[in-house]
Amino acid sequence: MKKEQKKVGCGTRAAILIVLLIAAIACFAVLGSYLSGRDAKMGGDASAPTSSDVPAEEEKAVLYDGADMTVTFGSLEDGGPAGMGILSLIVENKTDKDVNLVAEQGTLVVNGYNIDSLGGAEIQAGNKAVAQIMLSFKQANISNLDEIKTVSMNLEMITLGATVDVVAAAPVSLEF
Repeated sequence: MKKEQKKVGCGTRAAILIVLLIAAIACFAVLGSYLSGRDAKMGGDASAPTSSDVPAEEEKAVLYDGADMTVTFGSLEDGGPAGMGILSLIVENKTDKDVNLVAEQGTLVVNGYNIDSLGGAEIQAGNKAVAQIMLSFKQANISNLDEIKTVSMNLEMITLGATVDVVAAAPVSLEF
């Protein structure tokens, strides 16, 4: 008896890929949190930013302020796996929906080089969160954090369900 393979439409494939991407982001967040806690317990330097790493309210540079969200610069640090930088952004969700914040695929640019984006944050309606975006030195053709001069991307607030809906989008640009 011959088994028939069920055909899956492009929309279903895209939804599956997005869910897998969100799951990978969550795995990186959990791994980063675990490694930060482990390093702190062992007397090392934790790579995840702490409240002391985030500038005081009056020192923060607002990168985007719209009806849907406010995005403020937090920090840019070495961290995560070797050859990676972590850009921390403080994001306020001004909508009435719980959302995931991600860099829109294909829009993350460091020093003129498009790089893959990893990271983001889950933000409940009306709350703030620190979104951590990992930056690959190799993909940006640099060797360390000091060589980063510009970063730009479109941030998207999305909801996940039967479909992935973009709730809001914000262009963000930084110069160092």
